[in-house]
Order: sequence, then C-alpha cells, then structure tokens
Amino acid sequence: MGLTIVLDTCVLIAFSRQDDPHHRRAMEVLAAPNAEFVVNPVTMAEYLIKPAQLDRDIQADMDRLCRKASIRVVSQAELEAETPWPVTLAGVRAATGLKMPDTIVLATAKLLGATVATFDETLRKAADKQGCLLNWYTTRDLNPEPAD
Repeated sequence: MGLTIVLDTCVLIAFSRQDDPHHRRAMEVLAAPNAEFVVNPVTMAEYLIKPAQLDRDIQADMDRLCRKASIRVVSQAELEAETPWPVTLAGVRAATGLKMPDTIVLATAKLLGATVATFDETLRKAADKQGCLLNWYTTRDLNPEPAD
C-alpha cells in the first residue's frame, strides 16, 4: 500500500449517494490505486445514523460500504498504540478548535501518518495547516510517481 487516506463522513455519504453533489469526486478518491482507505469508528457511526433512522440493517450497510469501497475501520488498539486516545483528541482539539467529529478525523490521520479526504471547508483548512490534506486538485497524491 502507498498512501493512507482517512475518510470524513461527507466522503462516505457522497460515495453512497449518486445524487450527492460530491459523488463524482468521492468515486475518484475511492478509486485511487495503491491507497488504503480508513475510517475512525466514530466517523463510521456518524455515517450510519441515517440508515439507523430508516430502520435498516446498519451492520449490513456498514459491511457493504466497506466491501464496495475497500474501507477499513481503524481499531481501538491502533488509536491507543502510543497515547491514550482521549489525550490525543484533546491535544488536537485544543490546537485546532475543531468540533469533535472533525477532530476525530484529523487526529486519526495524524496518528496514522495519513492524509484527510473531506469536502468540509473547516476540516480541509485545519488538515492543510497540519500538513495532512489530500490534494484534490492534482493527481499527485492519488497517483504518486514510482520510487526509483
């Protein structure tokens, strides 16, 4: 695997809904070769709220999304490998002022040495400042040059 990309909820929603204005961009990101797509468990739970409200089988919805887009849900053990997760979250939130759902996405990316894929402007700016924003405007991040 090459690039690790942490997905924000809005990317999951856009990928799942053909009528979403960001659907095409989400499809492009999730088609990136040699990328590992990951999501924090809380971000996945946020995505599953609508299916739960519609009384759907949310386990099946999650499994289908993960299989279709090759998404891996990050484990709690990974999140706490070096520092307790609450400590990591508090530090990122204090440094950025982000709301907690966005803090979770950014903290996950920082912890994994990954980039963030989002359509949310506030999270995009924070991830850019932290040096972990997926570059949407070129294909460099999605199709890196082969190493010599």
